Amino acid sequence: MLAPLCGLALIACAARTPAPPTPAAQARVFGDAGHVRRLTQPDLDPAAEDFDFTVRLRRGACLGPCPVYELTLHADGRVDYSGYRHVAVVGTRQGRADPQKLAALHARLAQPQTAALAGDYLRGTPACGLWTSDMPVVRLDVVLDGRGWHIAHDEGCRGAPEALRDLEQAVDDAAGAAQWITGPSR
Repeated sequence: MLAPLCGLALIACAARTPAPPTPAAQARVFGDAGHVRRLTQPDLDPAAEDFDFTVRLRRGACLGPCPVYELTLHADGRVDYSGYRHVAVVGTRQGRADPQKLAALHARLAQPQTAALAGDYLRGTPACGLWTSDMPVVRLDVVLDGRGWHIAHDEGCRGAPEALRDLEQAVDDAAGAAQWITGPSR
């Protein structure tokens, strides 16, 4: 399991042409093996501009049978999945994101109100509010158009905005996570 990420520094971007994240900043978000590439998205929108886009979602353990896994969505539609416990597929898999859902997720992440969700919603933080024990923590790391941000969300925090849960679900949906988490429809 990956160690928790701490102290993600936001990367400043130029007015019209965003600078790519520095290797040190990128390593803080995705580790030494991670990478961000600037690609054209012909399968998402033939007129789309080049952009860099990588999202990593990690769902942690709880006291019960919560699915424990991580997945990374890349700008070119690749999905890297690693399942650990309480999932249909334990181990690593690669897949393809749904192009329309990936484009919608990219547009959503580019909105200022989505980036404003960045931060910690953990026990003891003001954003948590009332807290229920033994719930999983969801970590979301985003590199988007030269900027990086991080969210740590303890699902036991009742003060976390509903938009945060919706965003986490949108990442799972774009990645097609259900195929690995719950398996094929029965």
